[in-house]
Formats: sequence, C-alpha cells, structure tokens
Amino acid sequence: MQLDDVSCWDKRVRVGTELSSRGVFLGLSCIHVDSNSPAPGYDRAFRKLQEEIREVLLRSFRDPSTLKDDDVIKAYRKFFWEHNIDPTKVRPAGEALARRVVRGSPIASINPLVDAGNLASMSTFVPIGIYDVDKISGSTLELRYAVGVEIFHPIGGEPRRLETGTPILQTDKGLVLHVYPHRDSTLTMVTEATRRALVIGAGVRGVPKERVLEAVGLVVEYCRRLGISYSIVTPPRIVGGE
Repeated sequence: MQLDDVSCWDKRVRVGTELSSRGVFLGLSCIHVDSNSPAPGYDRAFRKLQEEIREVLLRSFRDPSTLKDDDVIKAYRKFFWEHNIDPTKVRPAGEALARRVVRGSPIASINPLVDAGNLASMSTFVPIGIYDVDKISGSTLELRYAVGVEIFHPIGGEPRRLETGTPILQTDKGLVLHVYPHRDSTLTMVTEATRRALVIGAGVRGVPKERVLEAVGLVVEYCRRLGISYSIVTPPRIVGGE
C-alpha cells in the first residue's frame, strides 16, 4: 500500500512533491531491538549469511563487472547521473556491497542493525539506511531537495554545506539525516546503544516497489537470523512515488 506519510513512534516520514513526482519513494519500517550488541555465535552467523547471499548472486553474476547490467542497478545509476554523482566512482550501496561479496571479499561487521541492513542491500541491490530514532530532533522527516543552506555531517567525513538540488532527508528542525540515496549522517547513526530504529529503503523510478519492500523486510529477517531480539513497531510500508 502506498501512503502520503508513515508514522514511526512520534515521527512522521514523507516524500516531498517534487521528488515524489519524479518517481522517488521510500520503503519504511520501524523496529525496537532489545540489544544491538553481538550475541554468542554472531560472527559465525554473519559469515554464513554472506556466504548464502554470495551463492545466490553467483548464479547470475559470475563477474562483478556484470552487476551494472542488472535493471535495478541501472535505475540507481541513472538516478546518480541525474544528480551529478558519477556511479563509477561513488557506486550505489547495493551494487558496491554485491561486488564485494561476488569477488569473495567479506564485509566487516559494524553492529547487528547495520549488518542486517548491509545484508539486505547486498541481497536486493536496494540502498538501506537505518537511523537511531532517539537521536532525531523534530517530528517530521521529509525527503526533498536542498536549498543550499543545509549542513550535513557525513559518517567518516567533515561537515559540509550541501549544494542546491541535492536530495536529502531532513527534519522540521533542520537536521539532515541522509543525502539520498548514498550517504548517512553521523548525528543519527546506529550504535550498540540504539534501541529504536527507523529502517528506510531507497526507491527510485525503475525500481519495483515490491523490491524495496522486500529489502526493508529482509532487514528484520536478518536481525532474526543474527540472533537479535526485536519487535516490529511499523511494518514495511511504501511512502511517496508516482
């Protein structure tokens, strides 16, 4: 079901009219975890899931270079080009993760929620962002274009002013959580202390909504398989799009 906005505890998430009219949409779910620390046997379970995903991907992609020919990856690459991002230098997250696992290079564990998001993205090619709800100031989150005054604090980078026309997820308090669909903020990132998580799958024109819903749902499934106790507060929903 496609909605105009979706609630996540006391937050509401929506896609602005301009981006929505261009086929941009979000898959969204909200989950509560009892702990976001690795349980006994975690490393083995994480490796096993990567191996399972690799086996599936190798049936269609024997060479990492052929991933770019997949229709879903093509759609994300097209969106990148349209927003002045060279996808041969900054690859869509799902493509980058899938390339690594097809090459036989396992990804490192960060924490269970982030790991589950990476596994879901690797499986479906859909970029996944996961945010600590308790770090989000404001009651409304909107995916819209930047106007050139916003400051972004990227994970692993220095704060910077965003250019006009950059797609961003921002709160009504001015907090930028995400540069769409490839960069998250250190201010709302998930840590082992996180208990309330907002899970977002990035949708663009040419990517089936069912694929994005699948990706968001897989985050929850991978939490289960990684031994993380959780409860679903908001089941997967689609917001925005045509």
